[in-house]
Amino acid sequence: MTPVSLIVVGAPRSGTYWVVDLLQNHFGIQFPSETHFVPLYARYLWLWGDLSIAANRRRLLVNIYEFLQIWTARSSSSEEYLAQIRQLSLLVTLDRECAEDIVAESDDYPSLVNALYRHFAKIHAADAFGDKSAHYRVLDPDAIFKFFPDACMLHVIRDGRDVATSWINQWFGPPSIKHAARLWRDHIEVNRDWGRRNVSRYLEIRYEDLALDCAGEIEKLGIFLGKHAAPSDSGGSQSDLARALANTESHSSMLHINASDNIAKWRDQMSTHDLYAFEEIAGEVLAKCGYEVSLRGNKKETLVLPRPSVHSLRVTLKRLLPLVLGIASRVRLPVLPFINWRYPSDWRYVEAKRSHET
Repeated sequence: MTPVSLIVVGAPRSGTYWVVDLLQNHFGIQFPSETHFVPLYARYLWLWGDLSIAANRRRLLVNIYEFLQIWTARSSSSEEYLAQIRQLSLLVTLDRECAEDIVAESDDYPSLVNALYRHFAKIHAADAFGDKSAHYRVLDPDAIFKFFPDACMLHVIRDGRDVATSWINQWFGPPSIKHAARLWRDHIEVNRDWGRRNVSRYLEIRYEDLALDCAGEIEKLGIFLGKHAAPSDSGGSQSDLARALANTESHSSMLHINASDNIAKWRDQMSTHDLYAFEEIAGEVLAKCGYEVSLRGNKKETLVLPRPSVHSLRVTLKRLLPLVLGIASRVRLPVLPFINWRYPSDWRYVEAKRSHET
């Protein structure tokens, strides 16, 4: 029974995919492309009734596949990307017709989730697997770890000022530097709080330390994981997942990472006004993470009005999608072909079949 080894967490643009790539190359831990569904579906399980009943688990699993087909495809419409990423996401278990085995091996939502990941790892001939969580909104780690009670957390931390200057230029980034500061600060604090409560299962790794001493940090990872690192030709990205992500705009540099050039870029890219605004809110946390700061602010706003953006709308839609798909399945309304109409037919339909593998 393949265990979940690791959950990699961090604020977006902290280098989490780079760390995942290194973990796959050096330790053989298999990660699917980002999933996000685990805590989202936990809120709406009442839609599928008693999950001790196989038929209800089957409907739920098909619904999860629909969710994955909608959000996995959203990163790029490139045919090359879609062909690659399908085999590197949890959707590969659909293509390999593992659904009935997953249903048979589970009796509730946590066991269904774990069976799904186990089959993903088995298909990729991996003896361990993990998941990456770099959500836009700050998420209580227990919302994920309660489904993976034996998993460890690898917390990737990057200078929040570099995170902000990279993140805010992405279409899915925060609407302001202050918003970025709050999100980065809160990401750090909630994950560190989990680490204080689960010391033996928690490790922090700083982007800057990895950039300057990759071999030393990989050795540290090996000690934490209890695994020997396999040699690699270079510290750069080499995994199939990295090659697939290189076809997306937001991760186009995955195959040509030069992390040492990405350290302290904020010094040239952040205005004095933005630096002051960021450090006023997150300066104390920056200092606690070992970064040099001019201020020690940690401003806790009692009321922060939301600022609309394209991505905030997308986040809201994603949170509601399991509810929409669940209701649609109950009334037998096929919404996937409508939502994914621009994509190839295998992204518009889900047919969970019995496994024919021996």
